[in-house]
Amino acid sequence: MTENYHELARIERVPSGIAGFDQIIHGGLLKGETYLIMGAPGAGKTIFGNQLCFNHVAAGGRAIYMTVLAETHSRMLSHMQSFDFFSSEPIADKLTYLSGYSTLEQQGLDALLTLIRKEVRRHRASLLVIDGMITIEQNANSLSERKEFLHSLSVITEAVGCTTVLLMQYEKMAYDQPEHTMVDGLFNLSSHLSDSRWIRELQVHKFRAVAFWKVVTCMPFRPQVSNSIPVSMPCSSRKAGLCLQH
Repeated sequence: MTENYHELARIERVPSGIAGFDQIIHGGLLKGETYLIMGAPGAGKTIFGNQLCFNHVAAGGRAIYMTVLAETHSRMLSHMQSFDFFSSEPIADKLTYLSGYSTLEQQGLDALLTLIRKEVRRHRASLLVIDGMITIEQNANSLSERKEFLHSLSVITEAVGCTTVLLMQYEKMAYDQPEHTMVDGLFNLSSHLSDSRWIRELQVHKFRAVAFWKVVTCMPFRPQVSNSIPVSMPCSSRKAGLCLQH
């Protein structure tokens, strides 16, 4: 292979801005690729997705946060205001909040893809976060329809260099669904209470074509070898968001 080939094959990184996370995956997510963040209710998926968006626009990018859940954006943003990454300044400018819930419920998956294609291009988004993949799964009539949706979504966003992060609730640890096998990276968020402090842990199950660190320290516990990344949520009046320690 020639040097020119390696230059063409090199994919630009999209830093998350989340302390520790970029270091673990060696610089950030890959531009134009699709990633899945899974977790039980309350694990921190929505915080993670919002923090990605705010950090991305603060670094000069443009982001869309699309929800296909029934929750309104005003309610969600009222919860986000307590975090120090939140700023009202980029909203409706570099950061756009959209709902795909009614489009999905009334017109189906094809209409949702049309909406995504239109809005990503209109807002020149370089990051797309879709919250509520479980709703998309429930609206698909078959497994093949879910696969087709994911494939089409990847084609749409990759064509314009828009990195995509999907947020999905799960009840059981199963990694045999199309959402798990077709994405370029798979992460799991979980949380537990330790000494009156919530510890959120992020596990890297898959990061396609890139090595990631597996040796981490699970604070405040003793160091251990695993592929789990601790995410600390300090208790304060102004919450610090997600901070990963390795």
